[in-house]
Amino acid sequence: MDKTTRILTVDDSASMRALLNHALTSQGFDVSQAEDGEVALEWLALNEVDVVITDINMPRLDGFGVIEQLAFPDQTFDVVLSTLMMHHLPKNLKVQGLAEIVRVLKPGGRLIIADFTRKQARSGLATRFHAGGSNLSELAALITVAGFVQVDTEEMRPPRFSAFPGAGFVTAYKSADAGMIKEG
Repeated sequence: MDKTTRILTVDDSASMRALLNHALTSQGFDVSQAEDGEVALEWLALNEVDVVITDINMPRLDGFGVIEQLAFPDQTFDVVLSTLMMHHLPKNLKVQGLAEIVRVLKPGGRLIIADFTRKQARSGLATRFHAGGSNLSELAALITVAGFVQVDTEEMRPPRFSAFPGAGFVTAYKSADAGMIKEG
């Protein structure tokens, strides 16, 4: 018997929760929902899930607050996916976040990051898009220093005459010895 993956979505937008619920349940996932971080943590105190998908900007307790209070054992996950978040973080928090990702990923585990391209690198209508973005080469360098190997970047160019800012992807694998304490 296959185990159904249990997912908790956390977002203050009812329409986003509905969209995620439809998209995920139609793929066979068991989905629960919380309208903010406090509700999510209360729910998680009584229930277990395999995946938490959280918005960042929410009232009462934001996504960062949720993430900081989730206690995951070392080497728990095969994959960590980060979407449209890295450009919100200063360098020191990116480094701290990558160290935490190294801790929770199994050796050989995969990291996938998707983010907007830097605003300075955009042209045309895309320059009007409000969100900042990430410099993929700088992000790849931080990922390498954190202990990842096979670090690849890919840029998705926006369609011509589009206000879409473009996005980039970084994929990497945790090296077998990343995060290990070296004796010497």
